This record gives sequence, C-alpha cells and structure tokens, in this order.
Amino acid sequence: MAVILRDLTPAAQLELGIRFEEGRGVTKDLDKAKRLYEKAASDDLKYVDVYQTDADGGRLTKLAAGTLNNGLPAAKLRLERLKRGN
Repeated sequence: MAVILRDLTPAAQLELGIRFEEGRGVTKDLDKAKRLYEKAASDDLKYVDVYQTDADGGRLTKLAAGTLNNGLPAAKLRLERLKRGN
C-alpha cells in the first residue's frame, strides 16, 4: 500500500495508525502506527511554495497556507501509550 502521509488529513492519519496498531486490514506494524500518530498529533503550520515574479525573474517563497493545525488529542494519547509499551 503506497500512501503519501503528508497528503492525509490528521483524522485519516489517526485511522490508518489505528489499523497498523491493531492489524486491521494490514499487517500489524507498531513503528508505522507510531509514525502515523506522530503526524496526526503534531501541532504545525501548513505552508505552500509560491513562485513570485519580480525584476530579477522570480523567486520561490513559502507562505502560510492556513491556520495552525492542532494535533488530534486521540492521536497524542495513542502515541504516548505506544511509547510506554502499553
């Protein structure tokens, strides 16, 4: 299964993490579950690359593409539980 994690919503990352943690529909893989939970739990600001033309030809600039992405509390809880080994 090929999935680009950065394109998944936090809710989708959480659901896929649960599937890997529990082995539902996929081979159980706690490392993949942890990575997905980390993504879903992260508090980060999304950026987009924008090409702007100017007198010198142009440049690539990073612009904020929205508000702060608040990580999902459920993902944070599951991640902490996996880190503790419970």
